Amino acid sequence: MQDGSPLISRPKWKKASLFGFAGLSVLALFALSFSWRSHIKVRHLDRKIKNYIKRSTRENTSLPNELIGVPFAEESGLVLSVKTVEIPEVLAPYNGSIIEHGDGYLLFFRYDTLDSRLRRPRYTHVGCVELDREFELGDHLARQVDTQNLHSEDPRAVRLGDQIYLCYNEPRGAGRVMRLGRFDLERAAVVDPITLDPDFCPIEKNWPPFEGILEDGTPSIQLEYSLNPRILLQVDDLTTGALSAPSHPKSQLMQHLNWSPSWGRPLRGGAPPRRVEDQFLGFFHSSFRDKKGMFWYVMGAYTFEAKPPFRITAISSHPILFEGIYESLILNTAGSGKRVIFPAGFVTEEKNGKQLIHLACGENDASIKIVTLDQEVLLRSLKSVQ
Repeated sequence: MQDGSPLISRPKWKKASLFGFAGLSVLALFALSFSWRSHIKVRHLDRKIKNYIKRSTRENTSLPNELIGVPFAEESGLVLSVKTVEIPEVLAPYNGSIIEHGDGYLLFFRYDTLDSRLRRPRYTHVGCVELDREFELGDHLARQVDTQNLHSEDPRAVRLGDQIYLCYNEPRGAGRVMRLGRFDLERAAVVDPITLDPDFCPIEKNWPPFEGILEDGTPSIQLEYSLNPRILLQVDDLTTGALSAPSHPKSQLMQHLNWSPSWGRPLRGGAPPRRVEDQFLGFFHSSFRDKKGMFWYVMGAYTFEAKPPFRITAISSHPILFEGIYESLILNTAGSGKRVIFPAGFVTEEKNGKQLIHLACGENDASIKIVTLDQEVLLRSLKSVQ
């Protein structure tokens, strides 16, 4: 095009405008109509998909015979609320362990990333995020915790003095071992992690740590290796991983725990125990397989003495169920053949004259829920263990 030439001659523009505007108007009306019909169809389809998901979720989470008759904890006032923790930048975080930090909380969790080049096509990571008192992220972003390994799983947080330690498991050969190290928030890293190895079993996992007080008054990290028989380990050296361990696990204290075999045996570790009043409170999990082959994980609570041998004093008489349990969608690396509730940490809070327990649970290996319980109702519901 030469300089000074008009883009379109004036007369032609006028003639074309009559047809052009009419044509454009028709096209616009057609596009609007098509867009609106498409919008209605999309909304209808979206509604159908959501209804299908809800329906299929309800169908998939119909409780098995083993749990029929177990009351939902809302009925007794035990469970006051349930909140799903949203971490937008992380796909399907789960097994969250929570601990106080400043005016809010730190939440540690597991998340998986897929890699088809691996024999087991996934990496497993530990993540961390700061939450406010309402369990919201606010302006905080989730961070990957540097554990010096790309296959770390199921972190549990425990405070020793003014330091936070993370306990988790990692692969070793064909098995797994427990690891422990101090957490550095600024670096989002586990500092000088040590291996905890009592040489009992090739696969070691689910050791809830707690802060115990030695006879001389100094704090130490204790580990619940087994609930029944009652086996606890003590970390004697935080630089070498040396443990005080029984010479023969079967020689340890056996107690009669009021937990039906139909809900699974053995009882396995869950949330790190914490001092509540004059005793320790903890949450465990067990699992069973129903007649259709589906695995179900359930959870309960227990208390034990504040001093060695830390004998269990009371336990839940049945699993703690709540409205909406097991309804998290199966995402990412989660398996469709199991329904999971996995307690991994809790904090306490006094609010409106009531003592609350905020229990962080992994659900279906794909989400994290904060289950708020009434502490008084919980302790009252536990059955004494002789």
